[in-house]
Amino acid sequence: MWRDPYRNARCLIPALGWYEWQERRRNDPDTGEVRTYEQPYYLQVEQSGPVAFAGLMAIWGAPAGGKPQLTCAILTRAPSSPAAEVHDRMPVVLRTDIQQDWLNPELTDATKVAEIIREGAIDEVKYHPVRTLVNKPRTEGPELIELLASMPSS
Repeated sequence: MWRDPYRNARCLIPALGWYEWQERRRNDPDTGEVRTYEQPYYLQVEQSGPVAFAGLMAIWGAPAGGKPQLTCAILTRAPSSPAAEVHDRMPVVLRTDIQQDWLNPELTDATKVAEIIREGAIDEVKYHPVRTLVNKPRTEGPELIELLASMPSS
């Protein structure tokens, strides 16, 4: 599905950062039972302001004659350090100076596209734990990226 968009339908997806989760364990204070939970972390590159993830676009044909929709996917890669301390992959975050090359419609050589990813991806990442409020889909607000004061005891 993504082979042709890799060559012909690249896009940029703006973001300030992203979340990853790690499974953790803690003792239930009431029962003493060890329970697992998903601890979210907020990751961002070391520069300030918005960044752009490398993305691909495609038209998805809805089943049963539904209306086709434009879809996109964020490219991921092996994590840089310290992102590897949190997760086994991370989005491809492109440097500002390489973004025009990524969007160039004349670039259709898959090898050169891969070179842009390899040479233009930002590696400098920082992260911190955040409250599990982010695990609730309808929750919004700046508190979702605030540093968690202390990790739950295990």
